Amino acid sequence: MVNGINLIPVEIKSVSLKRPDPGHVLQLAAYCLLIEEALHRSVRYGVIEYANRSFKIPWNNKLRYKLLSALTQMQLDLSLYSATPTHNRNKCTTCYYKKVCHR
Repeated sequence: MVNGINLIPVEIKSVSLKRPDPGHVLQLAAYCLLIEEALHRSVRYGVIEYANRSFKIPWNNKLRYKLLSALTQMQLDLSLYSATPTHNRNKCTTCYYKKVCHR
């Protein structure tokens, strides 16, 4: 709580889904961790808002572990330059990230 107000991170997506996408859940988890680290406040849950419905995602030790494991794997992949594109390279010419991409 900040000044008596609970902090609840919300991620808004324009797609319609029947269940939360695992990547979206990790993105929301990153927001929860950032709130805890930057503001020194606990977060109980976050919300993913899709076009057709919303999901309340509990922020707990299990999700924290999943997030930290994913971040560790990402750091390892980057340090080994073993990450490979999972997309059509024709899109690279207009990609926002092409200046920092290793491919």
